Amino acid sequence: VKGYLFSAGDDRGAAARFIENLLRHKIEVYKCGKPLSKGGTSYTPGDSYFVPARQKEYRFVRTLFETVKSFADTVFYDISTWTMPLAFNLSYTSLNGAESAGMAGEKVTTPPFPAGSITGTPNDYAWLFEWSDTYAPKALYMIQSAGLTARIATAPFTVVMSDGKKKTFGYGTVMVQQGENARQAGETSEILKSTAEACGITVYGVSTGLTPSGIDLGSNGFTVLSRPTVMLVIEDGTPADDAGEIWHLLDVRYGMPLTLITPARLASADLNKYNVIIFAGNPSVSPNAIERLRDWNRSGGTLIGYRGGNRWLAANKFAEISYIDSPAAETAKERTYAARSADRAVQTVPGTIFSAVIDLTHPLCYGYTKSSLPVFKTDASAVKVTGSSWNTPVKYTSDPLLSGYCSKENLERISNSAVVAVHQGPGRVISIYDDTNFRAIWYGTSKLFVNAVFLGQLLRQERGYGE
Repeated sequence: VKGYLFSAGDDRGAAARFIENLLRHKIEVYKCGKPLSKGGTSYTPGDSYFVPARQKEYRFVRTLFETVKSFADTVFYDISTWTMPLAFNLSYTSLNGAESAGMAGEKVTTPPFPAGSITGTPNDYAWLFEWSDTYAPKALYMIQSAGLTARIATAPFTVVMSDGKKKTFGYGTVMVQQGENARQAGETSEILKSTAEACGITVYGVSTGLTPSGIDLGSNGFTVLSRPTVMLVIEDGTPADDAGEIWHLLDVRYGMPLTLITPARLASADLNKYNVIIFAGNPSVSPNAIERLRDWNRSGGTLIGYRGGNRWLAANKFAEISYIDSPAAETAKERTYAARSADRAVQTVPGTIFSAVIDLTHPLCYGYTKSSLPVFKTDASAVKVTGSSWNTPVKYTSDPLLSGYCSKENLERISNSAVVAVHQGPGRVISIYDDTNFRAIWYGTSKLFVNAVFLGQLLRQERGYGE
């Protein structure tokens, strides 16, 4: 291997963060010097980057890019794999000598964060921006906080932009209509311009609501989004790292304030101030508070279980969740006391990357453009897929191991198990079973969590469990 090539794809914000991390560790990065197609991906000088293997930090480079599935031991100090392009959900490939020749273009010395811009005129019919960029949720929250009404596309479409060029937009595209936001001349476009520049995204102006194909901009294919007001239950059974990762993602990365509340205060808190409540652990909650939460959920609030929080949802009958028994539990009677430590090490999942398949048409997957997604897993839990297929928009593949350690028994359990699920019932209940926000570095899957917060309101409430 003479080097590695990766593409920013549809998420320039995440790619810039990845490059920022490489530069911070003194790793040399170059712009792609020539086009290359490999493994079904086209790498072009405009959006791709090259990391040569021959450099001072070559061992570190190899560790960051290579995948590994074979290990001499089953005991790990921290996690079993660091394959960073997968953490950012970037397409990448290794290059041999012939492929790497002439690949190093201009050296990158600063992270290529997009400047952000707006096209069109202040008098356009509407403005659009894509949900694929990491910082699109921050942009949406900013314009909602500025008082603008935003709608989201529930189907793809093609528009003729103000400059006469055609562009196709996918699921989750955000639209702000001129006529729906009564402002002084040019005020709406100024808000969008400053937002685009702050978030590094492109906002596209369009002069008409009619489209050559797909849904029209004035149709019911666009749904109004309410601004998220979020409560996170902390302490008393909620791991500090899970709560901290959620707080960092929403508050620090996206500028979204959230209320942190202890279980004891749930019985008296004004739940109607919030439209999203998150459980990231299994706390003790009073029966009165549980009934108040149930009423709030039935009235339209989105309840999210994150990792251990799903055991709380199941125990309190907000969701029906079937965990798959662990190998250790199944073989415990046949093992000796002295072998317990070795058994535990063998059957752990110490930070391992698995491949999941996602439903690109599902609101919880809006913004993704590839049907496969690397998911980081830090425990051996596995959940059965139940109900209709649309109830499980993200699940592991039948052969999911991408990189890291996993025993044969755990691999069989994890294969085809659920990553994200939507539960039938009178209220919106979403389960995220794995650590999508791991240490604020797993950008590729944090979008799943953010989608649950922003777009969970799009899910139809179905009759079923819990009634």
